[in-house]
Amino acid sequence: MWAFFVPDSKARLINETGNLKMFNHTKPRYSIRDLLSLLNIGRAGLYSEINAGRLRTYKVGNRRFADPDDLDRYIKITRQEAPE
Repeated sequence: MWAFFVPDSKARLINETGNLKMFNHTKPRYSIRDLLSLLNIGRAGLYSEINAGRLRTYKVGNRRFADPDDLDRYIKITRQEAPE
């Protein structure tokens, strides 16, 4: 059974054994609004993570997006940093 936990305002999808499982991606890219919903963090927190280089994004015109692989990478980073 899979459960979605959001401790410390960081999204993690883990199974009962504690192994990380990435999101089942349904989109080729995620907008800022999508990321806010998926990660359950505020806009300021999200941009803080982007500006720190922890979450890679790119711009198309005035809009900012993240690739699914970059979202998985971010989740993996936050999982490794989480206290046991």
